Amino acid sequence: MTSKWVGEGEKMVRAIFRLATRVAPSILFLDEVDALLGTRGGNGGSSGSNNEQESSRRFKTEFMVQMDGITHNHQKNNHTHTHTH
Repeated sequence: MTSKWVGEGEKMVRAIFRLATRVAPSILFLDEVDALLGTRGGNGGSSGSNNEQESSRRFKTEFMVQMDGITHNHQKNNHTHTHTH
């Protein structure tokens, strides 16, 4: 779900959740979600790492927004399962 192109990761997240809603009932299996999401925030650093942190932050925010949409979905036809170590 990640991409080297700015904004593509967020687009992929929206597309996956939109597809799951469209074909509901559906199940999303998210393996190693902790590796994708980790901890939000950071200390800054060089401008290159700031750009990486910013894109990572946007990806994580979009993912959490989509997950929140599923938990508040009145149809309750979508299920998300995650696996972490």
